[in-house]
Amino acid sequence: MKSLRPMLLAAMGLGLTGTVWAASDCQHAYEKFFPYDLPMGNEQAYINVHSEVRLSYDCQVAQAFAGAEARAGVFDLDLNLLQAEARAEARTGEPARAGARVLVMGFEVAREDLDLDSMLDVAISPEPELDVSGSLTLNVGPVPVPVKYGVTTNARMSIRGGTKGFGVALNLEPAASAQVYVQAGVDIAIAEAIARGDVVLVDDVLRNDIALFFEDSDRGYILFDATSRNALDALRGHVFIRAKAGLGPVSKSYERDLLRWDGYHHDELLFDYSERVAILK
Repeated sequence: MKSLRPMLLAAMGLGLTGTVWAASDCQHAYEKFFPYDLPMGNEQAYINVHSEVRLSYDCQVAQAFAGAEARAGVFDLDLNLLQAEARAEARTGEPARAGARVLVMGFEVAREDLDLDSMLDVAISPEPELDVSGSLTLNVGPVPVPVKYGVTTNARMSIRGGTKGFGVALNLEPAASAQVYVQAGVDIAIAEAIARGDVVLVDDVLRNDIALFFEDSDRGYILFDATSRNALDALRGHVFIRAKAGLGPVSKSYERDLLRWDGYHHDELLFDYSERVAILK
């Protein structure tokens, strides 16, 4: 079994760019793309958070797309914690449409068209959380010591919003978490003791607000809005022991943190974008 210890951030980087271009077959075609990546890790563990927002118009349909992915690795496990995406589209003179898709650990758990006739407030949270665990027994002198270790993961996505005038506005919050634990204990006739270490490998929430509206004017415009923020906690943990000795009323209990560390916290506004695009000459 590999030892569990506080992990330093050996590599960290992020990128955020925006690009605008027009298609040759449509004079007023428009597209803007915002990608974001935050990788970090070392040989013992890694984390990567990816997000992207696309806004487009192809002379027929205006679309807003938001996607997110969170991956983590530890104990030689590659965990595809969450893949989530949502799309909204609008055509002049037609009701707006939207849909969402969520995968957890590579398995699709939700794919649905969103009802925009009323205000949305949808939460997708698969139950129960996934626990990938293992165990072994170490002999400390004549005493066998059982050791359990593993990773618990969970993911969710909330969607709020609905139609507004000739368009649609959505708030999307995909989130993923993974926690690593190692626990060893011994239980003999007059004493028992447990030592446990817990590390929050990743706890990430992406908040995306996307909107598109047709404006009624002489030229005709589409208003695109997109805002994104990422809140990440990583590699936060503690190691503690709990012991009990004696029998009956004379027994005594003891619990103490041996080590605690804050890990890494990242809270960043990725972008706040708004543009009014002419669609008629």
